[in-house]
Formats: sequence, structure tokens, C-alpha cells
Amino acid sequence: MKCVIIAAGKGERLQEKGTSKPLVNFLGLPLIERTIRTAKKAGANEFFVVTGHEKDPLEAILKKLSEDTGLVIHTIYNSEWENGANGFSVLSVKDKIKEPFLLLMSDHLFDPSIVRNLFSQSNKSDVVLAIDTKIKNPMIALNCVTKVKVDNNKITKIGKNLKEYDGFDTGIFYCKPSIFKALEICIKKDMGFLTDAIQYLADKSKVNIFKIDDKFWADVNDPESYRKAESEVLKNLNKQHDGIIARYFNRPISIWISKKLSVTNITPNQISIFAFSVACIASLLFAMGSYIPLIIGGILAQISSIIDGCDGEVARLKYQESSYGGWFDAVLVKQSCIISGTKGIALTKIDVLDEFKNLYICVAYKLNGKKIDYLPADLQNQLKVKPIYKRFDGWLKNTKGIKKWKDLPKNAQKYINFIKDYCGVKISSISTSPKREDTILLDNPFKKG
Repeated sequence: MKCVIIAAGKGERLQEKGTSKPLVNFLGLPLIERTIRTAKKAGANEFFVVTGHEKDPLEAILKKLSEDTGLVIHTIYNSEWENGANGFSVLSVKDKIKEPFLLLMSDHLFDPSIVRNLFSQSNKSDVVLAIDTKIKNPMIALNCVTKVKVDNNKITKIGKNLKEYDGFDTGIFYCKPSIFKALEICIKKDMGFLTDAIQYLADKSKVNIFKIDDKFWADVNDPESYRKAESEVLKNLNKQHDGIIARYFNRPISIWISKKLSVTNITPNQISIFAFSVACIASLLFAMGSYIPLIIGGILAQISSIIDGCDGEVARLKYQESSYGGWFDAVLVKQSCIISGTKGIALTKIDVLDEFKNLYICVAYKLNGKKIDYLPADLQNQLKVKPIYKRFDGWLKNTKGIKKWKDLPKNAQKYINFIKDYCGVKISSISTSPKREDTILLDNPFKKG
């Protein structure tokens, strides 16, 4: 899927955040990078970014992003950007694209599922516009947003000054190349905005809508909308399955920490190692058994639990999720155990693996064509490493509530024993359900002698 992103304007209402809106930092990433990474997550694989204001720093950011990620990113300079009509930006890619494409704005944030669902629609229209029909959406600034009037799933009117409307333009378009002809016709009539071309096609019943339902989107065009969007993105880091303590205590603190960490160069993997190390220190203090160490260990265990949520939060905020985080990463655990001096670990949530026919454990990484058995210290190489997996047969049996090692399926025992042998540490306990009592205790840390 080809994707065109308009990034030529100044964005004067956001000047306090930066002199170029596409380069404004939003939770650790420039807005343009966030847009590209979101579109990539939705399935886009080739990008055409139309530049104008401050083209050189923008192109430098895009070049680095392309080098770091391997994404194909073209830049096209719009020499007419100062006239403020964004139709010229879209028209500037006319000779580059001959098939349907995704059209986005550089300052719009959105849930990637909107794009995936938009492109899954079988539609004969020249344009399909994703619209928000939630008229009382608190994220909307009515004086700025483009409004649409709809009849029978087709747009009849579009513009910022509509008195009657059925929804809002999200800035997410599916376009056929016929949009270019519509733009040329409108520009000849001194109507150079994208909305002019959309209205031209709407008059011919060639613009359909796609309702985004309750999916997140935001137009970041001023400090107030920036603040609202930031708050909403952070709020979406909450997980539905969080327990009471996690939801009302751990998560608010971890999100606050993650917000601060997002603007640093600290990586999710580094956060994971730190959280694990703190947990290991807590375990050692528990094993001592005396009153003061137990108190300190309890505090450290809670801190570890909070920080443990930050790695995933930062990863999602900065699109640094990695494939080696999906399965058990024995390399990272082994490295963490060595650093912290850990002698035993607890395996949790074994029961969630019950329905997998095949299981995988990361046993090495590939970096620049070479096999390595450690996580590199620098961010750039961390983002480049690819996991090397060892496959295991699943057990396809219910383990929920099991409290004895001998009652575990043989394949579960093989899986756990491999982790023990590879990491070089004892498996102290194994949890088989969310209930505290559903635990297989293999090595009691509180046992004296």
C-alpha cells in the first residue's frame, strides 16, 4: 500500500511546540514519524511525503527514519506550499502514483485499525473518507475541524463552515488516481484545497464514507489539541485485564514514568532489565527472612512491578515493539540474571500457553548477518536485532490450577526445563492461574537451611 502524507505547511498555531509542525515532538517522536509508523502498522509499505516549510530538517529526519527502519520513504517538494492550499501538495505526487493510495495528514494521530478497515472495504468510489460521527467528541475543536454532510453513505457537502453536518473529516482518505484530475480542474478555478476536489467528486456521487465508530483519532493543530491528544494516548496505555491494584495504583504511576521516559533514549529492553534486577534484589531480601529486609524487599517488589509495566508502555508509545518480546526471550533473561546475580526465577502465566500447538523461545539474535547471544547496549542495534527461535511442541492440555510439578504435561516440563538449563538458574515457582494459591513451588526462598 502506497501512502501520501502532506507535511508542507507551517502549522502556526502550534509554534510554541516547534517551528515546523511535522517535526513537533509528541511523546518522544516527531509527529511525522508517528504518522509514518502508525501507517506502517496498518499495512503501508511505501511513503511519499510532500515537504515545503523547513524541508531540509524534515528530509533529514525522514532519511534517518528510512535508514533505521528500512522503510521506503520518498520526499517531494511542493514549491507552492506558501499559498496554503493543500491541494497542490496532493497534486505534486501525480506522476509518482498510478494506483489507489492512502492519503494522510502529518499532524493527525489515529488508531491503525481505521486504515486497515478502510482499505478492506470493497468500494467503487473514487474516494473513501474515514469520518467520525461522534458529534460530541471532546477531542474535536469545532472551529477548526472539517465537517461533512452525508446521504446514503455518500458525502454531499464538505467544509469547515457547514451549519448542518453528520460527522467530521479525520484526514484519512482512500484515493484513486482520479483525485488528481479533480484537483487539476479545481485549481484552474482558483480552488486549490483538497476539500474543493472532494466536493467536486461528491457532486458526482463519487465520495463514500467509512465510519470509524469509537476508534481514536486526533488533529494536533494547537496547544490545546496537543494536550488532549497526549492525554488520550496515555490513557489508552491502560489494559482491560489489569487487576484492581494495577489499574488504580501501578498503572497511573507507570504511565507517568513512561511519559517521562518516552522523551529519553532509554529503551524498553533496558527498562525490562532494570525491573528484573530490582525484582531479583527483592527476592534476595525476602530470602534473608528478617523483618527489615522483608519490608525493604516488599517495597522493591512493588517498585519492580510498577516499572515492569513501563517497558511495554514506552515500546507502544515509541513504536519500539519487537518480535522477540512476543515469546519468552531467554537471551534477555539470562543476561539479566548474570547482571543481577540472580539464582532463581518465577515463571508466571504458564496456563495462557495451553492452547498453542507450537511454542517458541528466543535463544539468540541476528545482528548485521551475525549470530549473537546478548542484547546490544546501544539503541540503534537493539532495534536492528532479529530473534532466533527454538521451537517446542505445545501441550494442548489444561494446566489451570495445577499445584504439583508431576501433574504438568510432559511438554510443559520440557519447555520449563529448557528455560532453566539455558538461563542457568533455578525455577523457584510456576503460576498456573491468576489465583495466588495456584502455584507450583519448586524452591522455597523462605525455607531456612
